[in-house]
Amino acid sequence: MKVEAGKFYTTRNGLKVRIYYTDGEGKYPVHGSILVGGKWRMEIWTWTLGGDYGCGYANSDYSLVSEWKEPKKLVKYYAYLHEGTVCMDIDQKYAARFTRLPHLDCEVEENKKEARC
Repeated sequence: MKVEAGKFYTTRNGLKVRIYYTDGEGKYPVHGSILVGGKWRMEIWTWTLGGDYGCGYANSDYSLVSEWKEPKKLVKYYAYLHEGTVCMDIDQKYAARFTRLPHLDCEVEENKKEARC
C-alpha cells in the first residue's frame, strides 16, 4: 500500500487517520492524525511509507492497513402489508397504520435510495 498525503486510512484497530504529509525525514516520514471519539487528536502520529506505526511497532494496532471507507449507516425499516403487497418504510408511524411485520435492519449508503437488508 502506498500512503499518500491528503488521503484517509484505516488503522489495524479500525480508527480513521488523515495524512498530513509523507515527505518527512527519517524512518517515519508519514505524519497524520487519528480520529478518536469524533475529534481529531492534536498529536502528530508517524508511520513508515509502508504504513507501520512509528516507534518501531510493526503490526501495531495503529499501523495503517487500508484506505478509509465510510461505514454504512444502519437504518431500521418497518415492513407492513398493504393491499396484499409487502411494503417497507422508515417511518414507523406510517407503517403502524397497516398490518405490521418484523422490522428489518438494512445498510444504506449516504445519499442513496437503495438498501441492502
